[in-house]
Amino acid sequence: YLAVRGTRTRTLSNERKMLIVTGIVRPNDILPDNTVRSQFVAKLDINYSSCGAETHFTNQGWLSRAVNRVWPF
Repeated sequence: YLAVRGTRTRTLSNERKMLIVTGIVRPNDILPDNTVRSQFVAKLDINYSSCGAETHFTNQGWLSRAVNRVWPF
């Protein structure tokens, strides 16, 4: 069995977004063009994360959210 990992990073509107896919595949399931169909990936784990101004705004603490309601500037 082989442990596989793939990442894809994109930058949209000055926001860095990253997708990480990990799993376990059998060598027999790897196609000649070095790809694996998703149905053959065991213990599939998909992580999505982002970093930037939008993420910082949406992940504010309770005090920052309260201040933004009273004073949105």
